[in-house]
Amino acid sequence: MSSCIAAVQSALAVVMGFLWEPLSLLSPGWQLVVVSVVFGIIMVLAYGRVSNQAAIKRVKEQIGASLLEVVLFRRDVRISLAAQFSLLLAGVRYFLLAMAPVLILAVPFALILGHVNLRLGARPLTPGEEAILAVSVKKGSDLRQIQLSAPEEISVVGPVRVPKTSSLYWRIQPRQDGAFPLKLSSGAQAEVDESVVSGSAHETPAAGIFLSTSDWPSQILFPNGGGGQALTAAPFEMIELSYPQREYAFAGVSMSWITAFLVVSILAGYAGSRVFGISV
Repeated sequence: MSSCIAAVQSALAVVMGFLWEPLSLLSPGWQLVVVSVVFGIIMVLAYGRVSNQAAIKRVKEQIGASLLEVVLFRRDVRISLAAQFSLLLAGVRYFLLAMAPVLILAVPFALILGHVNLRLGARPLTPGEEAILAVSVKKGSDLRQIQLSAPEEISVVGPVRVPKTSSLYWRIQPRQDGAFPLKLSSGAQAEVDESVVSGSAHETPAAGIFLSTSDWPSQILFPNGGGGQALTAAPFEMIELSYPQREYAFAGVSMSWITAFLVVSILAGYAGSRVFGISV
């Protein structure tokens, strides 16, 4: 499963890199707005293609008729109860008709959102800012053999070894702007090369590091730039370094990228459904 996801994510990384190139001239905030609007419109168009539009329109008309019946005959208990029961059945049918295409579209959109998160969800470390590098290895591995090498531009404290969970933790702190290599080694068995990015918060956001041998849901959500999701260097099982979350301000309100993305994409999708005549 991990190798399949790695192949898909690598292909998506190439496609997303090509599509994202025109947006590189914009600030991250405007990138988020443009991507949210485009995503919302594409989402509603895809929904219109995979959903049963005729059935959805019929059930929505039935819901409207039942609601009107409840209001008009609210003093007649028998008719009102029958209308409410019909409204309940229509609501269940609408839910089933709507959920089927949502489930179909969930996987491809989750893959795409993972790559959007790489570009908009985090910012690089700033000089002097700390981050935690977490490493998990196979049970029974000698934690004393795991070593981290870093250039002098990176201050490294640790590791803290936790034998119970076969984990190690380093505190790293870049001293200046730039991309600096890190090398994890386990004696003569294996080596893993990654890098730490430090720079202005207004520069292109850093992807962070997430490599795993088996955690395929996280490989979908955190594709690590499309490379190395299938961690094959024994005894390493997971390597993770999270960058600070980027905050966006809209109308004086600070929020994460996913909150702003959902609000803007839903509004764009609703507007698109009205323009293209798609029932949602």
